[in-house]
Amino acid sequence: PEALFGRSLARMALADWQGAIVDAEQVIQLNQNHAAAHRLLGVVQQGLGNLQAANIYYRQAAKLYLVQQDEANCRRCLESAQQLNLPPAQLSGDLPSAQNFLDRALTKMQNGNLQSALNDFDWLLLADANDAQVYCLRGVLRAKLGNFTGAMQDLNRAMQLQPQDRQVRLSRASIRTEIDDAQGAIADLN
Repeated sequence: PEALFGRSLARMALADWQGAIVDAEQVIQLNQNHAAAHRLLGVVQQGLGNLQAANIYYRQAAKLYLVQQDEANCRRCLESAQQLNLPPAQLSGDLPSAQNFLDRALTKMQNGNLQSALNDFDWLLLADANDAQVYCLRGVLRAKLGNFTGAMQDLNRAMQLQPQDRQVRLSRASIRTEIDDAQGAIADLN
């Protein structure tokens, strides 16, 4: 499969789109888990203007990269899919990445790898700017890093998205206590 994949890359570089597609599809027939071949097909389909097909290939590549624990390439594929400017329903699909990235970010946070966890939370919010849970978690993390202004911004956004969420209120009250905003903390706890 690697020789075929190399040839598909060379054909893509020479703008032989159909040749690149044929070779990459053969790679996938030989190894369905070849993430790079799926990604290459996404790039080619995007270049040809077939955005829905590109989206499908990028998402499949992202899933495979995630299984391989290659977060960087998974993110790149998901970002490529997001940049296609398709309606959200066509982009979201059945990607497991959001929950997996969230779980990994939480593990990193618990293990003290705060900056890496913050990067994951930032990326998750790029993927879904209306995720109250991620805003809440990023707010808590920012407070741990001493960025109380950013923490309050995140928690306020989480409150806008989910005003009845008990965890958001408790988290915001806790941070308000740390910044000596007792009245605000009491309001959240009431």
